[in-house]
Amino acid sequence: MNTPKKLHLSADQTHVELFPDQGGSLAAFYSLTSRGRRDWLHPRGPRYPAAFVVVPWCSRIKNGRFAYRGRTVQLATDVEPHPIHGHGWRGAWHVQQANARQAVLHFEHSADTWPWSYRVEQHYILRATQLSLGIEVVNLSATPMPVAAGLHPFFTRTPKARLRAEVTSMWVMEEGFPTVPLTSDGGLAQGIEVDKVELDHVFSDLSGPVEIQWPEWQAALTMESSKNLSALVVWSPSNQPFFCAEPLSGLPHLGGFKDLGPGQNIVYEICLKLHTRDVNCQVKPSG
Repeated sequence: MNTPKKLHLSADQTHVELFPDQGGSLAAFYSLTSRGRRDWLHPRGPRYPAAFVVVPWCSRIKNGRFAYRGRTVQLATDVEPHPIHGHGWRGAWHVQQANARQAVLHFEHSADTWPWSYRVEQHYILRATQLSLGIEVVNLSATPMPVAAGLHPFFTRTPKARLRAEVTSMWVMEEGFPTVPLTSDGGLAQGIEVDKVELDHVFSDLSGPVEIQWPEWQAALTMESSKNLSALVVWSPSNQPFFCAEPLSGLPHLGGFKDLGPGQNIVYEICLKLHTRDVNCQVKPSG
């Protein structure tokens, strides 16, 4: 089956672009408004996605090594010393079905240094002010498999962009890995101005939606996640046109894997909801 290099979904004036063969990634999520095009996710170009699914592990696995059910698993470390974000974002996905507003992509991994085979499906549904994503993981192996998953979005950064989330604690980071939880929430509950805070931290016990505001655009977005996505990584590097707020099921070095028995599946859900009066205003695309 031939897989298109690019899929375009549209609902009224809101659009999504997907690159199935480049990690099943989301290349763009934007609306055409009376004030021009609004890119809710930062379009970073064909080699750098605006968002991608993280599976079957989240963030980094230190030295590529972890223990599971009495065995030690050693992942390949020839590309990176601490393998990051799983397999899906580097693989080619196939289009199972697609129409103007929906798409289903799937990816399969055969056991290798990650000694389990599994299948993942992404289910996208686009509405005028909402993008929904379901991530389904199925264990194709004859033994239980550890799994963690989530979404790694790159939100557009503006000088006044704000981020708010209900979390219980922020973890101390050492050499890129969380070590000790603090009682502080890093100011996320009150909301932070992204340009004034440089973060690369893990937060625990996410409850309720993540809220992003763009005062310059008179617009906001809420990111709602299923309860099994209870960790949040916030990355706001300085001098970059984006920031990240990543809902994850957990991090491996914090015991964030869930057991998935042979033939069993698990579903994670994420919904990006737009809040702006301009979204349904029709304008012609530039160019």
